[in-house]
Amino acid sequence: MRTTIMLAVLAMLAMASCNNQDKRAEALYAEAETMFEQKDYEAAKLMIDSIKTSCPKAFVTRKRAIGLMQRVELAEQQRSIAYLDSLTQVWLEEFDKIKGNYKYRRNPEYQDQGTFIVPSQDLAANNNRTMLVASTDEDGVMRLTSVLIGKPIDHHVIKVTLKTDDTFAQTGRSDLYYTSTHLGVVTEKAEFEVGRTDGGVADFIIINRDKQLTIECQGTKTAKRQLTKQETDAVVSVHQLAGVLSNLHSIAQQKAEAENKINFIKARMSESSGAVKALDGK
Repeated sequence: MRTTIMLAVLAMLAMASCNNQDKRAEALYAEAETMFEQKDYEAAKLMIDSIKTSCPKAFVTRKRAIGLMQRVELAEQQRSIAYLDSLTQVWLEEFDKIKGNYKYRRNPEYQDQGTFIVPSQDLAANNNRTMLVASTDEDGVMRLTSVLIGKPIDHHVIKVTLKTDDTFAQTGRSDLYYTSTHLGVVTEKAEFEVGRTDGGVADFIIINRDKQLTIECQGTKTAKRQLTKQETDAVVSVHQLAGVLSNLHSIAQQKAEAENKINFIKARMSESSGAVKALDGK
């Protein structure tokens, strides 16, 4: 008899506890809904998480909270896309302002992307000329190409030195090097990707743009000369364009990620809706 009474008391206490959890869960859910409507998505997510941790037995409300969390996540990604679209417009306007300063070239037979250079460094107009060429692709990946005309020295490294105090920057070994011969004249080209194999040479040139710089091509022998103002200006100018294109590329990647997340969330919402309808039909 005593055992039966104790079990009954425990059952009543458990029921009261569940009732209390249901009421608390509903209050938290209402708060989360309010935060969601106010577009305070971080606060809404915190409220939803608290339903699970503080009201583990409020199963009905917790199920509704899952649906609300999906709506919050969807709204977050939609807001991100709207923000990224506004950023894209800003950088596109910046690109429109400066794109006329560059020449675009692309060979559709073997290039997926084109490159931008300053017109004065168009190799077609600089035959048989040793020079340092700055370029950037459409994703904002900038490159320096050391073009050396004359007796080949198999150069894979370049070094740029400040004349006044002998400070310098030096590239790593070029992983894109090739030679060609035209009418008996040999052309060597060693390419370096800025931020990866250029060893900080591009930044060094930009920082010291108004000073005398020498460039040294290093191979089986060395070839040393003064870096021209035209070359320095090209590095500075292309670096500016590369920054704009890099920002546009990064924003496009972020937008693609947000769109993928939206598709994933919508698929989950559709699955949840389908499961509820199946249960209702039974």
